[in-house]
Amino acid sequence: MPATYATPLRRVVTATFEDLALLLSEDREGGDADPAPLAYAVRVAFTGPRCGFVDLRASTGVLAAAARNMLAEAQPAPDLHLDALGEIANVICGNLMPELGDPRDIYRLDAPVAVPLTTAPEADAAFDLPVEEGRVEVRLVLTPAS
Repeated sequence: MPATYATPLRRVVTATFEDLALLLSEDREGGDADPAPLAYAVRVAFTGPRCGFVDLRASTGVLAAAARNMLAEAQPAPDLHLDALGEIANVICGNLMPELGDPRDIYRLDAPVAVPLTTAPEADAAFDLPVEEGRVEVRLVLTPAS
């Protein structure tokens, strides 16, 4: 995986979770606990000078905590949980695009969609982020321009 993609992906994902979802990254080096299983996945596709998509997968705890923090509600409606994850994926994708090339490039982002939690797609860059309530995995997949 090219470091040119991995470094901005790591920076954007960490900043988005800390600033938007108010979930701080955790250092779990040397921890004996198994990582929280991923339970939900959303995708934001993009077209422009580069085409592809960003997949965001999250554990159940992250989904609930992100919705609570983003909506400032103690118990947001369950149907809003996945919406919050989709918004995070959208922000990650939108903030990542200027990092991949010329910041003046124009991209079109599709609306976030829930996708099956199957085997993760082959990625050009991936980042696994442990956060307070579980973990997330983000994958950047570039596809040939159509």
